[in-house]
Amino acid sequence: MADSKKVLLIGWDAADWKVIHELMDAGKMPTLNQMVENGVSGNMRTLTPALSPMLWTSIATGKRPWKHGIYGFTEPAPGGKGVQPMTNTSRKCKAVWNILNQQGLNSIVVGWWPSHPAEPIHGAMVSDFFHKAPKKPGDSWMLNKNSVHPRELLEELSSLRVHPLEMTAEEILPFVPDGAEIDQKVDGRVSQIMKVTAECSTIQAAATHLLETIPWDFAAIYFDAIDHYCHGFMKYRAPKQDHVSEEDFRFFKDVVSMGYIYHDMMLRKLLEFAGPETTVILMSDHGFHPDHLRPESVPSEPAGPAVEHRDFGIFVAMGPGIKKDAIIHGAGLLDVTPTILSIFGLPAGDDMDGRVLEDIFESPRETPSIPGWDDVPGDSGRHPKGMKMEAADAEAAMEQLVALGYIDRPDANQDKAIANCVRELDYNLARSYMDGGMYGEALPLLLGLYQKYPLEFRFGIQLANCFRVLSRNSDLKRLVEDLNLRWRTASLAARKKMREIARISRERRAHWKKLQELDAQNDDPSMPALARIHANGKPILFDQREALAIRRISAIARGNPKTVDFLAANVATSESNFEEALELLRQAGIAESKDPGFQYQTGNVYLELGRVEEAERAFLAGLEHDDSHPNCLMGLCRVYGEQGRAKKAVEYGMRAVGFQYFFPLAHFFVGKARFSAGDDEGAIRHLKIALDQNPNFAEAHEQLAGIYQKSDLDRELAIQHRGAARLLRDANRESVEEAPPIDWEPYTSDQLAEQVGEIFAPENSAEFLPCLSQARREPGVFDPTDGPDRPDAQERTEVIVVSGLPRTGTSLIMQMLKAGGVELWSDGARKPDQNNPKGYYEADAVKRLHTSNVWVSDCAGKALKVVAPLVPWLPQNCRYKVIFMRRAMEEVIGSQTDMLAEMGQDAANAPEEGQLARVFSQQAWLAVNLLTLYENPVLRLAYDDVVSDPMGTASRIAEFLEISMDLEAMAAAVDPSLSRQKSKIASL
Repeated sequence: MADSKKVLLIGWDAADWKVIHELMDAGKMPTLNQMVENGVSGNMRTLTPALSPMLWTSIATGKRPWKHGIYGFTEPAPGGKGVQPMTNTSRKCKAVWNILNQQGLNSIVVGWWPSHPAEPIHGAMVSDFFHKAPKKPGDSWMLNKNSVHPRELLEELSSLRVHPLEMTAEEILPFVPDGAEIDQKVDGRVSQIMKVTAECSTIQAAATHLLETIPWDFAAIYFDAIDHYCHGFMKYRAPKQDHVSEEDFRFFKDVVSMGYIYHDMMLRKLLEFAGPETTVILMSDHGFHPDHLRPESVPSEPAGPAVEHRDFGIFVAMGPGIKKDAIIHGAGLLDVTPTILSIFGLPAGDDMDGRVLEDIFESPRETPSIPGWDDVPGDSGRHPKGMKMEAADAEAAMEQLVALGYIDRPDANQDKAIANCVRELDYNLARSYMDGGMYGEALPLLLGLYQKYPLEFRFGIQLANCFRVLSRNSDLKRLVEDLNLRWRTASLAARKKMREIARISRERRAHWKKLQELDAQNDDPSMPALARIHANGKPILFDQREALAIRRISAIARGNPKTVDFLAANVATSESNFEEALELLRQAGIAESKDPGFQYQTGNVYLELGRVEEAERAFLAGLEHDDSHPNCLMGLCRVYGEQGRAKKAVEYGMRAVGFQYFFPLAHFFVGKARFSAGDDEGAIRHLKIALDQNPNFAEAHEQLAGIYQKSDLDRELAIQHRGAARLLRDANRESVEEAPPIDWEPYTSDQLAEQVGEIFAPENSAEFLPCLSQARREPGVFDPTDGPDRPDAQERTEVIVVSGLPRTGTSLIMQMLKAGGVELWSDGARKPDQNNPKGYYEADAVKRLHTSNVWVSDCAGKALKVVAPLVPWLPQNCRYKVIFMRRAMEEVIGSQTDMLAEMGQDAANAPEEGQLARVFSQQAWLAVNLLTLYENPVLRLAYDDVVSDPMGTASRIAEFLEISMDLEAMAAAVDPSLSRQKSKIASL
């Protein structure tokens, strides 16, 4: 049975000491300052890739991703139905609360990522879906029953949720003191602050309520808000970056700092509920660059925002038996669960990848272990097999991930969406293997990705790193040559595509100016502005998906010569061409780069050449950019070891392993330095750590053999280590010699150009940029500058279009035209019914105008029925004469409601009548004005006038169409008894 203890684990996603120390020094985070003074604090090393669902699952399990099974933000949905957010049902092992559950202990888990659906543990769990606010202020905010366990707490906790619209000016103005000056109709950033703040307030409210009202032994509370504040607003924080405007800096420079201050205020309440008898651990999964290391842009790739993350988060522990005002070095995410188990007097699992952080305790502790907890029987509170996420939950959560920039919007094609999802999961898994030193397991994954996705150069770069570490030098050389060729060929195709994009941009800008003119004529404030404009006054010419594609094509067009040169330098180094390697590194722009990796590589080459002083300068230059870069610190350890400055070598080596404990090479050089300093015991300790972390480390065996050789008592150990080193070297040499060369499929210039072309396929989306569509022969994009359909190639054909909102009398006008002698374009697929006894006169092809509309030109001289919402998809290569029907809005809505009822469909879930009226009015207004904008004559008819004066209507139609028509037959086609809605409304 576990000791009677209580532990509170608090997670602040992306919290960083660089920001915290600045705020603590200013007295603005007194609660955290109190924890630091009364406990142990230090850096927390992250894992790669630094993606939150993977990291927080590693924290909760003590295992790397390939063991726990969470590899990213999304996963294929069951049954092959697209993709869904990553859920805890994919976790393959027990979390710490499951282990404690088997010991009869109660846990409270709130907001952990991922924790949906809530697990049936002893205590309570509130999933990461509970606090997510609606995307738009007016959207409904349903609470999923699976977001809380036990279920009876659902109603009790639901009242604690904070809606963004509940945030008052008093609560938001500290984030944006000049926020009253911001036009929130065009700038959504204040709304973003309100949403993030409301969500973390919901987490706090649920957590404090549960801590106060139910018995608990362990609690894990996770806040994602600091990460969201930082991704949205770190670029505006002081010192001001050159690419940030003065206005944006003035408005938003305080957001990140206030976010930290708010978390400190919430921390105070959590500590009050925990009490002095509780061990409290506060940590983050990674940091966030707040200084000169902030990137100016985010890569155009999935999970691109992770480039803003820093490798070191925070760690603070306070409570009974914890040291006071002490510093810990070398803590990592994987150490959290073993340490928590130790506090409860429970053993860690041998299959866990972390260690107990023994240095945080005042007294030495026993650290027993068991093979693993997953095979231990008992009620762990995990989900039963087959548990699935509900579709509605998945859709809402996906929107959150897209809005936050964690993922691109999944492709509408489910098969393609799944393929893209699996691609990212494989890539993340490969990088996780590499982070754990398992390059052999990563290699086949990366090779498959490189072969299948030739434009995703990130796969080739990581594959090159695998070849380098595995000493597959010939494969590395061939890969770099192939990667360089792909890059140059794709760059040419991308530059050609950028010229096409520039042409489309000019066309859309011209169209935008027309829309601006139309907006200027609109004096109805209820109608939407057609010309969409950014907050900075610039037009929106491309939607979000198109803009992302353009950024990607632009990146391909630029190429990446620095990366190619860097990889080529690796090749030259592997072939001992060190002078060539130096030249390639110079070409890569070492002096201008903010990446310490360039300086680290340069320093290594100088060491190979025996130019130790120049190596020292390179490593120091890397530390000027990032003073916590472990590789550069290790490089200086090597330099000072070469110079015989053992004490200084130990100092820098210890700093390296202090930042990154899992670093076998650094432990090796620390061991060498300690041996040179006469500290045999310390040397042996670090060399053994190096071997524990990398059992294939032949050089560490050799170094230990040399130390043990000094004493006759240890000669047997010396012989053992020397033999182990010999066996490892032979095995490594044989594996390299016997490994067959790896081949991959070459891509031709045409194939690469085709793939570049598929990245950007402008849709001229009517919902995004209102316009009449370009002609489309089939699904896909039709280029209006090519072929006989271009506007100036021929006289535009004339089509009679009957339009209006559904149930405004469009079918009645089609009946009149038919009676008058006009040929109709109708396929007869929709049969007459009680709602339209004389027929609808529609064509199914009209419903597919957005994907194929070139057939419209075949309707020349005929009448075609197109309801108002589909008007923007009419092709521009035709001329239209449009008869547009209008009807009182209450009659339109009433007629549609009755029609749905008669068809047996429930309209209870339809939007409210006022909202429908606004939507319908906007659709009708947009359709009429677009047709007018493109100089198509429009005859507007009122339904009441048609019914009350059919002969007069027939005359107006004939005059408008400028053709001879049978007016009497047209008038006779009108049946006054069909006006049922007016009679119904009049009777109310």
